[in-house]
Amino acid sequence: MICEGTILTRHAETMPTGQAVVLWLNTASGPSKLVIEGEPSVCFLAQQDVAAAQKCLMGNGVNWWIKPLQLRNFQHKPMAGLYCDQQAGLYVCIKILKRFGITLWEDDVVVTERYLMERSIRAGLQWRQQGQKTIVRPFQVTPHFKVAAIAVSAMGWRTSSQPQLRGIALACGDQHWNGVVASHHSEQPDDQVFDTPTALLSAFLQTIAQWDPDILIGWRLVQDDLRLLQTCCDGAGIAFTLGREASPVRWYQPDPARDFWRAGIEGRVLLDGPDTLKTAYYFYADDSLEGVIQALADKGMPSVAVISDGGAAQLLARASAMLSVFEQLELLAFLTARSYLTGLPLDRTGGSAAAFNNRYLPRLHRAGYVAPSVGTQTLHFHSPGGYVFDSIPGIYHQVLVLDFKSLYPSIIRTFKIDPLGMIVGLSGQTDHPLAGFDGAVFDRERSLLPALIAELWQQRDEAKAQQDAALSQAIKILMNSFYGVLGSNICRFYDPRLASSITKRGHEILIATKDWIEQQGYQVIYGDTDSVFVHIGHNRQGASPDSIGKTLASGLNQWWQQKLSASYEVDSCLEIEFETRYDLFFMPKLRTHDKGSKKRYAGLKIDRLGVEQWVFKGLEAVRTDWSPLAQTFQKQLYALVLKDAPYQAWIRDFVADLRAGRMAPLLVFDRPVKRQIADYAAGLPPAAQALQQLQRAHPGAVFRRVQYVMTVNGVEAQTLTQSSIDYDFYVTRQLQPIADAVLAFKNDSFDAIVTAQMGLL
Repeated sequence: MICEGTILTRHAETMPTGQAVVLWLNTASGPSKLVIEGEPSVCFLAQQDVAAAQKCLMGNGVNWWIKPLQLRNFQHKPMAGLYCDQQAGLYVCIKILKRFGITLWEDDVVVTERYLMERSIRAGLQWRQQGQKTIVRPFQVTPHFKVAAIAVSAMGWRTSSQPQLRGIALACGDQHWNGVVASHHSEQPDDQVFDTPTALLSAFLQTIAQWDPDILIGWRLVQDDLRLLQTCCDGAGIAFTLGREASPVRWYQPDPARDFWRAGIEGRVLLDGPDTLKTAYYFYADDSLEGVIQALADKGMPSVAVISDGGAAQLLARASAMLSVFEQLELLAFLTARSYLTGLPLDRTGGSAAAFNNRYLPRLHRAGYVAPSVGTQTLHFHSPGGYVFDSIPGIYHQVLVLDFKSLYPSIIRTFKIDPLGMIVGLSGQTDHPLAGFDGAVFDRERSLLPALIAELWQQRDEAKAQQDAALSQAIKILMNSFYGVLGSNICRFYDPRLASSITKRGHEILIATKDWIEQQGYQVIYGDTDSVFVHIGHNRQGASPDSIGKTLASGLNQWWQQKLSASYEVDSCLEIEFETRYDLFFMPKLRTHDKGSKKRYAGLKIDRLGVEQWVFKGLEAVRTDWSPLAQTFQKQLYALVLKDAPYQAWIRDFVADLRAGRMAPLLVFDRPVKRQIADYAAGLPPAAQALQQLQRAHPGAVFRRVQYVMTVNGVEAQTLTQSSIDYDFYVTRQLQPIADAVLAFKNDSFDAIVTAQMGLL
């Protein structure tokens, strides 16, 4: 019988017959466990070191063997494979050989990852039994995951060695379960009340086993919820059997010096909300559940309470809200697409280097080479980041933004930047070399990465055509990660010559693009990595701004094609696009300097129907560490100033309303709780001061957000405020810096305007 499914979890197990790769899969008929026996672990060594290695490994109690291979290292030396029937045995051999100074290659690739990547299996597979042998091959499957969300409440978590469990809630599609301990019962009719925390824990684990979800989600799922439940289970003498087949949670502490843990369970995927958002490139200033829900309010997200009192109804609302966020943002669709694209597990955060390995290593092996182990690169020097022009501060009319489409992947394709290509190029075994930077030389023909990017590029175009947003986004993130991977020492292919050959080429391209645009009679007022901001003003010769933007983009693409063909004999893969138009644009100065700022600006877009859209980048209006008062003030003031509308009387009225107490709701700072009081070594910031006050007033309550105001006696939590508001703070620290940044270009100042008002009183 032929079966097919999507991988949920993977691990290696010791069997009587040797080592086995164990895969749990989501299939159309439910979860399935696939056990592939007889898979050895392997790393590589130079054939010239085989005799010495055999001598070192004799009598070590490990079942090992070595055989020569038709593979070479990056120094073009022939290689051999060192095999062990157990991963633990291979670790023993590695430790011995390193102690005797024998160099190894790919000794950090574990058996599960090697088994899958060498068969080009990334997420989905098809399998069948042929006698005693399991035959597997890659296969695309549309999974149908069963997802459950968890919310937990307890007193004393992180402040006591014996926290008191209050309640647990589960939401899974139309299924809901919630339970509370009797001592914390709020008399809700649908609550399941348990006499003891032990009874609640047992019922929770039984419910998980009955529902049998593929995926568990939560907000700070591992660091808070699962660690809390593990602590409670340990205290009650119960096994925390959260995995399939009643398997326990496996805990890992990457750094013993940090109170940070990872967890894994057999057959179920663990997904943390904030980590998943970042993985999918959703970045919120406030990534608490409440903050994300607030950001998605226009999409019908339900609200949830800020303070968790342990009530089952409230916990259930939180669990249901988690499911809604995942569904609204299509996070599971993205993770699935990423897994099929990269081979990364569904719950892997980050993982750019691992994704690169999964796609590149099999190609390298087929080309006849093995890769170095991580951390063995001896060449280290600084590789610059993206080029950023000093901005020309000011207020502008008609600014166009031209943006290179996937600049760094385009550079890799165009200039044949590739780990293997550089090894061949530096060896002198190339008839047609292509120079990079910092001594790098690339072979035009024997390169792997440019072809991989071209393949991904085509897949992304197809995904866009099919309106598969999740896959398109996953491909974009993967392609754009390749530069960072090659420039990071956590990657086995790390070499600063590779990274510099990308970024320094990017510098050349951005500077040359600026020069070409200015030769056309326009002013480039800012540039950042892959984009340029072009001020066209009234220099249009009757053409519309949009037509100028399209003409500039078309002209640049043609010019680059001709320039690169003539200078380097390469086909240009660079593509610059006319991205957007700002009808009004403001680039501020640095606060303490006349120099233009970077990554901070405001702009107004007006569409053909006259609908206005303001964009604030890096300014106070989009920073959550500023008050709503400051954000409102900036948005309204900049609209007046940039449109040349009267603003002085408006400023005076705004300050008067503030001092008269008519803007009280805008004075409240609202911040998520990301650290506990004990985490601060010294000097509590305002939000932490407010949290401390709330914890003293409400012992045992869990605060996920804090609201506070500035008073004449300092920070005070909003609900506990007794002192008078410090209006001078809001005027001088919240309004004045914002106003002066733009008023300087009107030869005016906030102080002069407000002082004039005071003189009239």
